[in-house]
Amino acid sequence: MRNKLATKLKDPSIRTIRLYDLRHYFCTKKLNDIGNPYTVMVLMGHTKLTTTQRYMHLLNLNDD
Repeated sequence: MRNKLATKLKDPSIRTIRLYDLRHYFCTKKLNDIGNPYTVMVLMGHTKLTTTQRYMHLLNLNDD
């Protein structure tokens, strides 16, 4: 599906996108939007909070 989309849009960079990349983006975006790591942990299905906290390094939490 990814390769068909890349061919149709004539954009070979689409072929480099992985499912993990989308999951990583979703988790980081939810952490930024919600701001509660525990809620995001439940949404992502993580069993440990430390797994969710790995994504927090991408956020600039010093602005608040």
